[in-house]
Amino acid sequence: MPRDGRSFTDEELTAYLDAEADDALMQEINGALDHDRVLGERLAALRIPLDTVREALAPQRLGAPDAPDLPWVRSRSYGRVSFGGVRMAGVVAASVIAGVILGATMFRGLPPSDTPAWAEAAAAYQELYVAETLLNSEQSPEVTGNVLAGFGAAHGLSLSGLTGLEGVAFKRAQILGYEGQPLLQLAYLAGTDTPVSVCLFPVDGSDHAPQTTVLKGLSATGWVSRGVGFLVIGGRDDALTRRVADQVIATL
Repeated sequence: MPRDGRSFTDEELTAYLDAEADDALMQEINGALDHDRVLGERLAALRIPLDTVREALAPQRLGAPDAPDLPWVRSRSYGRVSFGGVRMAGVVAASVIAGVILGATMFRGLPPSDTPAWAEAAAAYQELYVAETLLNSEQSPEVTGNVLAGFGAAHGLSLSGLTGLEGVAFKRAQILGYEGQPLLQLAYLAGTDTPVSVCLFPVDGSDHAPQTTVLKGLSATGWVSRGVGFLVIGGRDDALTRRVADQVIATL
């Protein structure tokens, strides 16, 4: 029991663990821990089992890339907590709780280490889209045909069928640029509120089958065929991007 004779409530101890207690309460609990074994046991019972959390969120379990070794993470100092004479560095319960709540979803939002740079750039562009971007964006068939024919002729592809994909309404085609190379983007609207894009970019390397991941918080399915990289991206429904990808492959 603390020297002043009062016991701490669970709310006060939780605030202490979350580094949200005021300085006076932090100092009071720190002082009490030096002689109050029961208080140390209560704190130990309230704190998150960090080893279990670390194991559950380990990148190898989640299929996520390794976290970078950031100097500011290593050097930042917090208060020190004593549990039965054993000291643990800083109180990070709040951030760990956030990690538990977000779980694998947080890591899933990180691009895999082998994501091509052009696809990350396309994802960053798509991230800016909202439904209003496309609701009133209607392109004339002549303009669309010219855009698709120009890119298609340069890469030996017939792209006209991409304007009639099922489940998404075609809105426009445009040529963007990445590092001096043309990046073709076809924009669609799924339903009334989900922008989806099909992007094509010339690449080197062998073909590979479609793979679905998350880029910039958006569902993304990418593959390579005949020297062209393909990316279907938009929304948060993996099944949607995969269906669109399957149609693109069948059309070409």
